[in-house]
Amino acid sequence: MLWRTQMGRCFTSPPVSLKVYCHNFTHSNWPQGEQDCNIKLGSWTHDGLILNLTLFNGKEELDLTDMAPASPWVITHQLNGTRNEKFYECCEEPYQDLNFRFKLRPQYSLHDPAAIPACCTTCC
Repeated sequence: MLWRTQMGRCFTSPPVSLKVYCHNFTHSNWPQGEQDCNIKLGSWTHDGLILNLTLFNGKEELDLTDMAPASPWVITHQLNGTRNEKFYECCEEPYQDLNFRFKLRPQYSLHDPAAIPACCTTCC
């Protein structure tokens, strides 16, 4: 996507495909239970004076329109997105991030042992 600013400058915003890994994965809920996950978006190279992160159209939730329908996971609940601003001792500028929290569960029934992915059966 190509953007043009009011000052006549142009920049590109390439499409991004994200994979989210849930670090709080609990096996007590496996195989059909919900898992708590989050995704944090921000920049380590641009401060808040250069890159002002905001929630798109003020929406506090992730836009799931383009989520792959064949995904093995379904998002069951979204908690509000949070915009954070942090100052570090090294720098006068603020650094921002957007943190989205959500719950998900497997889309397909995994009661059949044959349905458990091979990676889980070979490494356990």
